[in-house]
Amino acid sequence: MMLSVLMAGTFIGLFGETALNMALTNLMSEFTLSAGQAQWLVTGYLLTLAVFVPVSAFLVRWFNTRTLILNALAVSLAGCLIAAFAPGFTVLLLGRVIQAVGTGVVLPVLLSAALLIFPVYQRGMVMGMVGIAITLAPALGPTLSGFILTAFSWHAIFWLSALAYVAVILLALKAMAPIGEITRPRIDIFSLLLSSAGFSGVIYGLAIMAEHSLNSPQVWGSLLAGLICLGVFARRQVVMKTPMIHPDVFRQPMFVIGLLLMILSMMSVLCAAIILPIFLKDVLMLSAALAGVLLLPGNIINVIFSPLIGLLYNRFDARPFVVTGSLFMLASAALFLFSVGESAQIRHIVVAFMFLCLGVTCVIMPAQTTALSALPASLYADGSAVWNTFYQVAGAVGTAMAITLMSFYREKTYAAFPEHGETGALAAGLHAVFWFILLLGFLSLALSFFLRKPHPHTNTE
Repeated sequence: MMLSVLMAGTFIGLFGETALNMALTNLMSEFTLSAGQAQWLVTGYLLTLAVFVPVSAFLVRWFNTRTLILNALAVSLAGCLIAAFAPGFTVLLLGRVIQAVGTGVVLPVLLSAALLIFPVYQRGMVMGMVGIAITLAPALGPTLSGFILTAFSWHAIFWLSALAYVAVILLALKAMAPIGEITRPRIDIFSLLLSSAGFSGVIYGLAIMAEHSLNSPQVWGSLLAGLICLGVFARRQVVMKTPMIHPDVFRQPMFVIGLLLMILSMMSVLCAAIILPIFLKDVLMLSAALAGVLLLPGNIINVIFSPLIGLLYNRFDARPFVVTGSLFMLASAALFLFSVGESAQIRHIVVAFMFLCLGVTCVIMPAQTTALSALPASLYADGSAVWNTFYQVAGAVGTAMAITLMSFYREKTYAAFPEHGETGALAAGLHAVFWFILLLGFLSLALSFFLRKPHPHTNTE
């Protein structure tokens, strides 16, 4: 019951990642925003998760889990209410950030609970179920919000999320119990600031490339500052007696390989998740509800295959799953490149998205279980914090890169071939994004051959 509550809270929070993807064009029109400005409603949410997730490794060692989760859910509820009442872009963004703060606490606790409560031989199936909450929620965001937008307005997305949070809080009052050991380690504020500034700088630099050239001091200055902060942060963790994130997690090869595979997969699926609604609505001129329905088959793939792959993972090695998943990601990108255009066949788009969802599901679940199971129990909290931080960073980077590539090549094509019109230029920008996804698929395939399931003794201290 406790794991179900955590999964429900995580589902609502991760649904919020992509719930506004289908509404971005509506919001751009209502608030007079460019694509680069509007994407901050998605990127800002992911960036906040990336900043707060590392703190979770300390929070679970400082506070009673029940109290921590109840407060986190209450914060997310407050964020939804602020967004629901938002009269403009700034207040809406503020509400999104506050909601993400609560999600940034609930998500790592879910993974830690799954590892602490269940024995090794059950983890494949359990992590498959957890994978439903983690992968299905952001995938369902555009589909469900498409129906909501057609029937109501974007405000209703937050009203419904708020009602769901109220229900989960009531369940948590009955089901949540303390887990793990409270040791109250020292929190290094300087490390926290370095990691926050580092991820913020890199993601901000990538995001503003949608409206500024790479030569702009604002772009390269943000990227450089972010990378320097992350470098200093990494060095500080090595020399500290009680690091914020224990560097030993990166000394496990299977953890690192699994982490890289997850990053590539998340970048791929969130690139597609943010641009497909734009393509379906602005190029094919479909309604939000119909566009959402077309994305539904891919989401069903997540529901069916996530627990199934978890069950099969208990019997087979991880490598066949991630190799197969990478091949499906490549096939998806190739089909998108073949199909995307003003005269695109809808069935090709649906099949391509199904391939992508199947590929990502085949990669992420085995990669996640392999990576975390390769760690000793003493590093589960650190591993979960690292995994969830990069999970959100990968999504934010993928979202920022998708908007940047789309905007750059759309403007370049329109300037060179104005006779193609804005719709033709937009289609060219979307092609650039799918070339990027194809590259990510090749990198995933190359890495997948190095992943293998850790031996049972790996989990002993």
